[in-house]
Amino acid sequence: MALGCGLVLACAVAGGEIAMRASRLQSYLGLRLPLAAGQPLRAADLSRLPMRVSDGVGAIPLGAVGSYLGKVAASDLPVGSVLVPGDFLAGPRLRRMAIVGADLQSDEVPSSLGPGDPVWAVAVRQGAQAGSVAQSGVLLARGTVLSVSGGGGGAASGGLAVDLEVPLRLGPAVAGASAAGSLSLIEVPAGSGRSPAA
Repeated sequence: MALGCGLVLACAVAGGEIAMRASRLQSYLGLRLPLAAGQPLRAADLSRLPMRVSDGVGAIPLGAVGSYLGKVAASDLPVGSVLVPGDFLAGPRLRRMAIVGADLQSDEVPSSLGPGDPVWAVAVRQGAQAGSVAQSGVLLARGTVLSVSGGGGGAASGGLAVDLEVPLRLGPAVAGASAAGSLSLIEVPAGSGRSPAA
């Protein structure tokens, strides 16, 4: 009798844990811009979709974004689509972009930086304060934030580890500024196509 009660209790606990995991929110990849069949996926096309784990079965998690950038769409995908692996053709990715990792301090990035945000990557002159290209330094590239993590993970103490997608030919310049400790990111205002120096 005691053994039977113990088994029932163990099953109830296990079932409760599974239900809790299924109800937790996790971020998945969605589209904020339409993607036509035959076109490669870009960071700027993506949005972050928080969903319950149980609802996201089969969807591509946000953490796997690097494996899908450059993948070619198998069919037309509308805005708001929750992306799944079957949305893309098998084969090599068409990469015209580079992914650059940077360790930055909080005063070198916009205050509310997050995945999908468009930014200007700037090489800041020594002793200058970040704020605008005209005041701070040299514009290197326009990029899209792929991920942001605070502290640890290789970031300087109290800093942020940021992954950026930038044009392939400009990747070395952005990476060089990051290595030299002179990289700063400036938010691109909504609807702005001009450089911040304009």
